[in-house]
Amino acid sequence: MNHAVALILPEPLRTGVLGEIGVQIANGMGVKGIDSATAQEVLKAAIDLCRSSYYGPVDDAFHGIIYNKANLIK
Repeated sequence: MNHAVALILPEPLRTGVLGEIGVQIANGMGVKGIDSATAQEVLKAAIDLCRSSYYGPVDDAFHGIIYNKANLIK
């Protein structure tokens, strides 16, 4: 499952899948010892740090994906 599909999943499934993707990315970069819970915490921290500058446009994009998913995934 790719990250674009993960982003349209409902919570808490979305966070869990993104955590698993984070583990795959870490492993691919040679970083060992990262589990899904750790990846989810890192993602949450990154979102919290950047929320004021990116959250609006990204949230709009997510809602656009959800609204248009029937036309995006074929």
